[in-house]
Amino acid sequence: MDLSGSVSIVTGGGSGIGRACAIKLAADGANVVVADIDEEAAAAVVKSIAESGGPEALALRADVGALDQIDLMVRATVDRFGKLDCIVNNAGITRRAYIMDLTEEDFDSIHRVNVKGVFFCLQRAAAEMIPKRSGVVINIASIAGRGFVGTSNA
Repeated sequence: MDLSGSVSIVTGGGSGIGRACAIKLAADGANVVVADIDEEAAAAVVKSIAESGGPEALALRADVGALDQIDLMVRATVDRFGKLDCIVNNAGITRRAYIMDLTEEDFDSIHRVNVKGVFFCLQRAAAEMIPKRSGVVINIASIAGRGFVGTSNA
């Protein structure tokens, strides 16, 4: 697929599926913003993209559970590249704990990132895409929801 000249954000792009998405998007020609709560991991992915001769990539520290950081992530992308064509909502967290041990704080933290974060990343990205009547939103989920009997992610 030729994505030359396009601009994508990948949340949770510092490792796992997000890392693979960022590298593949870059290999297909997209400029990529690798956003992760772990800025060093995001920078390592950007370095890998650069070493492979990929297009421009930018590492950003972003906690998608914080609305101000989502706003900064989208603004930094548009300021750097002039547009936003795609967002891959990949960031997510869980707590591996017996369900009876899950605290309200754990529950709120999981939903802050996995629900609120996804929604507001989508909303803020869509605000850049709607005026040009073009854009792609990819929301990644996991089978981790199947979990193990008795755990908090079951």
